[in-house]
Amino acid sequence: MGTGQTLLVLAAIVLFMITSLNVNRSYLNAVEATVDQQEMVNSINFGQSVIERIYSQSRDEVALMNLFGDLTDVENPDSRLEHESETGETLAATVEFSEETEMKHGINGRVVSVDVYQLENDDYVEMAAYSFALISEP
Repeated sequence: MGTGQTLLVLAAIVLFMITSLNVNRSYLNAVEATVDQQEMVNSINFGQSVIERIYSQSRDEVALMNLFGDLTDVENPDSRLEHESETGETLAATVEFSEETEMKHGINGRVVSVDVYQLENDDYVEMAAYSFALISEP
């Protein structure tokens, strides 16, 4: 085999390696994006389930405050709701209630804030936040 043919074969091998690396990089980027999206969906679902639990207890203010009133510190395990998702990440939620005020048209209620965090490297990173009105019974 001549020198020209050897160089041509080497160039073909290099092009093949570059193409393979780019395909693998694209695949890994797609997998990473999918995992990130799944983590976000898990955070949103956890936040919505917390909101549903709050709404289910909203008729009994004493029970509501007993269950959710002290969940204000994500760093304190006793002051947060925790959930482990299907993908294994640890999620935490905090709940804060405003004072009861007049909302609109003479209706009283509270603004409730739910923040969802994900544990990453021993730090909690906020993934989702919700605010909604909880109307008091007349």
